[in-house]
Amino acid sequence: MKKLVLAMSLLFATAAQAETINYDVFKSTKSVESTSSISPKVYDFKLVDVVTSKTVITKRCSTTGPVRDRVPGLCNEVTVTKAKVAQVSLGYRPYGTTDRRGEVNNGKYVYFVKFNISTDDLTYDALNTLKLSNKSARRALAKEMLSVEVNRYGRTHNITVLQK
Repeated sequence: MKKLVLAMSLLFATAAQAETINYDVFKSTKSVESTSSISPKVYDFKLVDVVTSKTVITKRCSTTGPVRDRVPGLCNEVTVTKAKVAQVSLGYRPYGTTDRRGEVNNGKYVYFVKFNISTDDLTYDALNTLKLSNKSARRALAKEMLSVEVNRYGRTHNITVLQK
């Protein structure tokens, strides 16, 4: 009887488990590394969809249907929540850091860091510019609306984007 109760409790425990991950999409400070000072420049400013949260539900797979389609064990169902935000991309050239091939990239490559801004903070004209205008107009809007600050602590640089 004990074994039956234990088996039933394990069966119900693995029947469905849910895990939710929430992402901080509106973080205003990010850290990058460089041995010399950096000066990030606005590369682009556009409307994008970002994932704000992800829910993974793990449950036992269905045993109905043809035998060839049955999967033993557990199956995952993933539900993603998205939001439309204005995303500014800043480009910079780091010095004294290694790239993924292990080479020191003394300013050879441009690296990007992206910041998200809520569309609730934008005016109607700014939203139309982001939707309909070309890249140079979007860049000009970003330079007009945002200010970029860089604080250096040794090799680490904290890049902060503030709205004017």
